[in-house]
Amino acid sequence: MRFLILLAAIIGLSYIAQFFTPWWTFALVAFVSGALLSEKAFQAFAAGFWGVSCYGRFKRFG
Repeated sequence: MRFLILLAAIIGLSYIAQFFTPWWTFALVAFVSGALLSEKAFQAFAAGFWGVSCYGRFKRFG
């Protein structure tokens, strides 16, 4: 459950951050979200990887 919350936070915050900051901000959002919301390193990595991947697809088709 925590993984899904982390994933949604990364996607949502990346989407909002792209309006005000450069294109590479999604990496910073994934790092900060993983550091604050995750207890395990692999969980943070996986959520960041999938979050950025889903965000890229969402931005391309949205």
